[in-house]
Amino acid sequence: MSSENLVEKKVEKVEKTEQVTKDDAKELESAIEKKILKRMLIATFTPFLIHPPFALTVGYLIKKKWVITNILPYIKPIIKQSNVPFGMVGALVAFMWFSMTAWTITSRMAQGTYDINSPRLSQKRVTGLSERLQSAYENTLEQFPAFAAGVIIAHLTKVPLGIQISCTVSYYLFRWIWFISYVSNYPIIRAIFFILANWSMFYLYLFSVINNFSSYFEMIYEELFLSAKFRILTVPLFLLELVGSKLYS
Repeated sequence: MSSENLVEKKVEKVEKTEQVTKDDAKELESAIEKKILKRMLIATFTPFLIHPPFALTVGYLIKKKWVITNILPYIKPIIKQSNVPFGMVGALVAFMWFSMTAWTITSRMAQGTYDINSPRLSQKRVTGLSERLQSAYENTLEQFPAFAAGVIIAHLTKVPLGIQISCTVSYYLFRWIWFISYVSNYPIIRAIFFILANWSMFYLYLFSVINNFSSYFEMIYEELFLSAKFRILTVPLFLLELVGSKLYS
């Protein structure tokens, strides 16, 4: 066999191998896309199963005025009651732009991954605690516009002040617990308080933009929490309220 024929066969073999590799890659890509679509479909309906308990928990705290009774007395000497919702926005700004910024930078400096000449590029090299601090900081920045907008909309649409205070203070407290659990690497606790905080914020929008939402809110409360048929739902919420009253009594 001539050397020319040998080269041609080798080239043909390589081309076939490349074709097989391309076909395998296409099949793999197609399988991954199907898997992604399936997961997206599941994710579309999963919130309808996961979120109701969290929505009910936050709604229960609003209705029972837990924040008004247990937290507000400690805030009033510092912030005028009518300014508390905007005060929580300011408190979150201070937390983000002062404390969290300082913590993320100092943790990266301690790890040796902070480059003052290119601080954003050096973020990619962080690991462990520094990475969690950075991720928590970025998540808080992402969430802040929605929270601030909710507070402004609730103020402009004249949502009752008690509800505004309950939602904004709850959001701030839940975000603190979320932050601590994030940094401490407790993902389940982090996920729980992330959803609770989001519902505290989302209620601001619901009370602001949904016609007669207050009536629906009262109706749901009476049906779920005052009906003997659903009394079992009140047990964990009653325990939460009891713990809070003991802590702040």
